[in-house]
Amino acid sequence: MGDIVYSIFTSHGPDLLSRGRDLFDSFMKEEGEAVDSLIRAGETLNSREPDTIIAISPHWNSVSGFKINGQPRLRCIQDYFGFPGYFYDFRYDAVGDPELAELLASEAKAHSFNASLTDDHGLDHGHWVPLYYLSPKARIPVVPLSLASESSADHIIWGRIIGEAIRKSSKDVAIVATGALLHRLDLIADFGENLPWPDGDRFLELSRLAFTRWNIETLMEDRSLFRSVAPEGRLGSLLILYGALGGMDVDPRVLTMYRVATYTSNNIVEILPKK
Repeated sequence: MGDIVYSIFTSHGPDLLSRGRDLFDSFMKEEGEAVDSLIRAGETLNSREPDTIIAISPHWNSVSGFKINGQPRLRCIQDYFGFPGYFYDFRYDAVGDPELAELLASEAKAHSFNASLTDDHGLDHGHWVPLYYLSPKARIPVVPLSLASESSADHIIWGRIIGEAIRKSSKDVAIVATGALLHRLDLIADFGENLPWPDGDRFLELSRLAFTRWNIETLMEDRSLFRSVAPEGRLGSLLILYGALGGMDVDPRVLTMYRVATYTSNNIVEILPKK
């Protein structure tokens, strides 16, 4: 019988790769805190010895139901633009887990739920940038998942199905869900000091409380505030994780949560299943 042995909700900006380089030193000095948090989280993840990592990225959004990548080897996709040339030297070459991917698809079919296998896509930066620190040797197989053009409730339901599939498997699994709680990139003029942004501060405060109480659905109650801060992927990755952990006794730990360039955020929260 399998189990979820570790989970994390983390931001994934490519700037996290710039530690010690020009972009980091000039604009993103706060990023050191996020990188340090990811490295520490990686130590915890690896100590729990998962057989497979399920990674969920908001940069893979399917219009035809949820997608599961079942390839035995995964393509590293550098889907970011406008960064210094050295950003394109980074790679994360991981193997997949076709067995677990097929089990997820089979469980979805048993529930008449719209989720299916695909050989398209791979590991986009929403998947692999955090994995670069969480599992730096890329020795743990990865199953990448997409979001979908479906409701928040459907993302939670998909998470519950994933949790059922894992428990029916023989595998211990870590889940890495990614996205920024604040994601108003359209408002960013430069990467200088953070300016006042009451909506952003309020949403991060609510987020800390929601994680502490492990009641993520409360973050969507104030629709005006939700639209104002525009969480990445409408929190779809987090909602899938929330569903997968449904009914489990967990210990949420906020490692890092702060605004970057006023209108976006770095947020790293471990949600550890209690033993």
